Amino acid sequence: MKINEVEELVGITKKNIRFYEDMGLLNPARNPSNSYRDYGEEDVVRLQKIKLLRKLDIPCEQIKKLMEGRISFTECILAQEKLLEKQSHNLMHIQDICSQLSKEEITVENLDASAWLKKVGELEKGGVEFVNTREKDIKERRWGSIASALFFVLVMLAVLTLIIYGNKQDPLPLGLFVVLLSVPSVSIVCTLVALGMRIKEIKKGEVYEAGNY
Repeated sequence: MKINEVEELVGITKKNIRFYEDMGLLNPARNPSNSYRDYGEEDVVRLQKIKLLRKLDIPCEQIKKLMEGRISFTECILAQEKLLEKQSHNLMHIQDICSQLSKEEITVENLDASAWLKKVGELEKGGVEFVNTREKDIKERRWGSIASALFFVLVMLAVLTLIIYGNKQDPLPLGLFVVLLSVPSVSIVCTLVALGMRIKEIKKGEVYEAGNY
């Protein structure tokens, strides 16, 4: 069975099927004649199970443990039930804060954030978890930096390709060719180094500050 058939049969996109394979949740056989993936009924059933568990918001890491027999189905479901109860408890308090705010004639100008943050802090001391601003900022800033860096790297790789192709068509003096190659190559290396430093900065610097607000 081809991946297109599985996609239509199970209702999971090809991209997600590939992702589950990369995660080790699915290991379809290979057609010996062409090495293409050959999905069977067992793979379809397995994907249906994965789809159901993901619908219940069970993480892929937890599903992998389940599939590998490291935890039982009962342990997996009970753990998820406990997590959802905790999330529901947290959301109830967040909703209560929003309800109190909506009942008062508050504008952003006269909002006494300090007083409300004190209430939030007291609830947090009691075990209530509010939104982790630091974690959200890490993801947003990290992916923004990665996207920008990858775009620039792709542009530089395109430039490198053009230089190499052009040199094959009309060879340049060796010195000039090396110089032309070095410019995008150095740019790529510097960009990747800067990206690594930026991610570390986000983790250790400004995002920690954001998490304190």
